[in-house]
Amino acid sequence: MLVEATTGDPAGADRDEADAETLAAALKEQRAITEKIVWQSFEAQAAGSRRQAAVERLERRLRDAADAALAGKEMLREAMLAAERLRGDLAAAETRIAMLEGEKARTEAAGLRIGAAMEDRAGKLAMLQERLTAMMSEKASRAGNLERQIKINQQLDARIVEAEQKTADLGATLRERQADLARQNAMVALLTSNLAVARATSDMMIVRARMVDTENRRLSLRADQAGRELEFRRHQIAMRDAQERDRLARPTFGSWLAGWWQRITSATPRLDPRLAAAGVTDEDVEAIRTSGLFDPEWYAWRYPDRDPLEDGVVDLLTRDGTPRNPGPLFDAVAYRADAGEGAQNIHPLLHYVLEGRAAGVPIRPLTGDVTDNDAAAHPMIDHDPSIGSDNEVLARHPLFDAFWYLAVHADVAAAGLDPVTHYLEAGAAEGRNPGPYFNTSAYTARYHDVFESGMNPLLHFIRFGMHEGRLIQPAAVPLYSGD
Repeated sequence: MLVEATTGDPAGADRDEADAETLAAALKEQRAITEKIVWQSFEAQAAGSRRQAAVERLERRLRDAADAALAGKEMLREAMLAAERLRGDLAAAETRIAMLEGEKARTEAAGLRIGAAMEDRAGKLAMLQERLTAMMSEKASRAGNLERQIKINQQLDARIVEAEQKTADLGATLRERQADLARQNAMVALLTSNLAVARATSDMMIVRARMVDTENRRLSLRADQAGRELEFRRHQIAMRDAQERDRLARPTFGSWLAGWWQRITSATPRLDPRLAAAGVTDEDVEAIRTSGLFDPEWYAWRYPDRDPLEDGVVDLLTRDGTPRNPGPLFDAVAYRADAGEGAQNIHPLLHYVLEGRAAGVPIRPLTGDVTDNDAAAHPMIDHDPSIGSDNEVLARHPLFDAFWYLAVHADVAAAGLDPVTHYLEAGAAEGRNPGPYFNTSAYTARYHDVFESGMNPLLHFIRFGMHEGRLIQPAAVPLYSGD
């Protein structure tokens, strides 16, 4: 263990040498003590010899005393007592000698142990010297390796300098490439912005084109209906002409009376008998046509079972059972439930145009809860409100009518502002309506949470309110002329 602890540690070797010197000094001191004890033993033996000689002399004296027995018993007793004391002293000396001999034996044993320890220390010291020699040799070897490593490091430093120069050259090239890339990214950003503007413009044009196409189809249907009415009028005129010729050919009182009645009854187009039976007037039919909520094209697509030659309004008002929806912006069943008993025996749309609108009864557009063709034909369902920006969601939704907005709000048109952006940023806060079928102020007055949230009312209805079953009211301004 001592060798392991001091291996590679010169300070440990020095400590071992100091310990060996200390042990040598202790051994030397112990030998001096031992010699002193031996000398004392020799002195005790000499004293014993002297005492023995004295005893012998005393014995001789005793013998002389015995021979002289005349010295008296008292002297003999004293001599015997003296002899006993001398024997006691001799026994004590012998005991002391035995003790000294035991001490000598222990000292010799300690000397042997110290000698063995010294020999062990000497062996370890030799091993330490060998290791120190090996360490010195290794140190010299490492010094040589260090010189070689210094040379290698110098070579590496030269290579590092060369690499740093190359890195600097590459950094300059990289900065040039990064500058080119930044210019390219700026160009891409500009092109992306232009593309987004072009897409937004394209979407707006598509929405407007669809609205124009819808209006054209509506006008085409109305033109067809006007053509049928014109044909009917021509037929009536032809019949009146024929009757007039017959009257002129036979000028009797009866023919004159018949002609008079014919003129009275044919002054205006005849109302469909089914409408007359239901108590519907021409004014009622015209009110439905101009309400803006009856969509002839949508109605023809949604209900293909009706007679294509029959007027859609007539079919709407004469159907039995569950009332049909006149267009995607009016849920007839929901309106009947909201309006109460007054709308139970009349078509909900007719009730709305005659009474409900003036009374402020709200309406509901069709939602995703409808089934079959209703959902497929519903224009709001085709536009996911979660896709696109707020401007894009409003621009493509039928409740926002850009042409109507500019026509009603002339100041916006005069300033050349985008109607969608104006409604989002200022129009809604000013209480302006985005189209003929959505009343901004009525919606926020009915739903205080929308008002407190600060969210655009129409945007809230498109994204949340419509699916939550919230109600809307049309704007309190005229619709398109002729609608």
